[in-house]
Amino acid sequence: MDIHDPFETERKLVFQDLTNILNTGLNRHQPHYSYQMLWRWARRGVCAHNGERVRLEHERRGGRLYTSVEAIQRFGQNLAEADTEYFDESAG
Repeated sequence: MDIHDPFETERKLVFQDLTNILNTGLNRHQPHYSYQMLWRWARRGVCAHNGERVRLEHERRGGRLYTSVEAIQRFGQNLAEADTEYFDESAG
């Protein structure tokens, strides 16, 4: 009998507490991230130039926020794509 983990996503991501994400070595190869920055991206998001609000994928468990390194990378890509869309429209 298979037991489904409700926190396991289709992409098989490892969601970790925000403080654990910061301690995984993410800051060694990327710009400096802080707990507050990740929390803000998850809860409020960032308004792209095209007006779209892009948020960091996360889960909330027991009052804590969880995300993954892959989700942080996708957040950056999604924000860049939204900005590119805006600049492409304004240039044309």
